[in-house]
Amino acid sequence: MENSRKISVVIPVYAPEHKHIFMTVKCIELAKAHTDINFETIIVETGSNYFSEYADIHIYEKKRTTADISINRAFNCCKSDYVVLLTNDVMVNDGWLEALIEPFNKFSDCGVSTLASNQFGHSKEDRIEEGIWGSVFMIPRKYAQFDENYINSWEDSDLWMQIYSDGKKMYRNFNCVVGHTPGQTVYNDKLTQDNWEANKKYFINKWKDKDILLYTTLVEGIVL
Repeated sequence: MENSRKISVVIPVYAPEHKHIFMTVKCIELAKAHTDINFETIIVETGSNYFSEYADIHIYEKKRTTADISINRAFNCCKSDYVVLLTNDVMVNDGWLEALIEPFNKFSDCGVSTLASNQFGHSKEDRIEEGIWGSVFMIPRKYAQFDENYINSWEDSDLWMQIYSDGKKMYRNFNCVVGHTPGQTVYNDKLTQDNWEANKKYFINKWKDKDILLYTTLVEGIVL
């Protein structure tokens, strides 16, 4: 993939508190400051209407929906060759978009790329290897669609399975380590946990007979 290819960056936003507004602004500003590659910014915002000035395309949802439905609305607006999903609790560093592009240039079987993260204790290294992570990733536009049967979890794992079923892989580039604090956009309430368990059952029933090695890794929660 040449750097001249068009790229859309989708940022989903749910900001019920001021801390989420500040976090989102920082996420957006860092994304624009830390790459030399031009990209289209698509923000899908639920329940608030603060970020239209930061977006090339701004989608405002008055009522809260699931993450899958919201993000799909943004995906459907993408006209670029490649799409990046960037959650608003990820703080990128220099060359982040270049690092997402690199695996597509180096590996013919790359179907999705992601970055290293301080969440997993990663340090910057000159290496790229197979690895999965859903808080920031790049995909060809043809894969930009979540299964809307999921409710706010497991939809990214489902997407990886779709990509792997096409004979592709997900690569992590350790040349860029981003900041991420888990739980900033997810709330530890009973409903969230119930949804997670229900989504896992749906995922298992959907993919258990497909004979894809990644399945066991995802179900057992192994970090690659």
